[in-house]
Amino acid sequence: MKIAGRAKGLNFQQKLVAFMSHHWFKEFAEHFAFPANYVCIDVETSGFDRERDFICSIGHVVVRDNEIVESKEHYLNWAQYDGIDLEDFKYRLDRTKRSMEAAGKGFYHSYKKIIEDGKAPTTVLMDYLTLFEEMEERNEVLVAHNGWGFDMQFLQAHFYNWLRVPFKFSADLVYDSGIIEKASQLDLADNPLPKAGENLMDFSARIGALRRKGVKWSLDGHCEDQYGLTEKVCNAGHEGEDHQALYDAVKLHFLLEEHRALSKYVDD
Repeated sequence: MKIAGRAKGLNFQQKLVAFMSHHWFKEFAEHFAFPANYVCIDVETSGFDRERDFICSIGHVVVRDNEIVESKEHYLNWAQYDGIDLEDFKYRLDRTKRSMEAAGKGFYHSYKKIIEDGKAPTTVLMDYLTLFEEMEERNEVLVAHNGWGFDMQFLQAHFYNWLRVPFKFSADLVYDSGIIEKASQLDLADNPLPKAGENLMDFSARIGALRRKGVKWSLDGHCEDQYGLTEKVCNAGHEGEDHQALYDAVKLHFLLEEHRALSKYVDD
């Protein structure tokens, strides 16, 4: 049995787990052809309520032939938007700051930062709406971590609430790297691969609803260490911190490439 380089130097049990992971990704690749061209995106918000909270920043990287060719991050200055309850907005930012810091995580979306670096929200949202519409015309994949459960929900709500555009992401064009990482660790009894006729959105909803002890898939709490993402991002010349939108988008690129590599094992 030949296992890719990531498994070298591991003990037998670790090699067995690595082999099982390779096997799952190999089977998953029969349902999903890993693209060479795609876009990774991360959304940071003032909270978890997509109808009452606000997108504070969006970061994305454009990948062509498996390499990053463009990277951008935009802060949204909601103080520029008439009708916003700024005291409520500040409260939501402060609430999220306290929650993040209590969990030992950094918070990079202060009101001061948003005012100083932010652009008009409708301008930023329209730019991303145009990007996504053009991607869907090309059948190009968008990569997001817990994307169907969070990022896509917030973006769709904001496109409708602030632009009055009822945009919906294509059910088979969002690669939810968090759900994929979770599914790769599940037992066969959980049907951890897409069923016949099941699109990526429905697959993500089904796998996302499962609660299994010991299965970890958060970007900073699991994937970062599991795949050495921080080192890969630094070696590629990108700097930042967890929960900064652009930095996390860059990590998603390297995570997808790790998933691609896992799908290519040789059993002899």
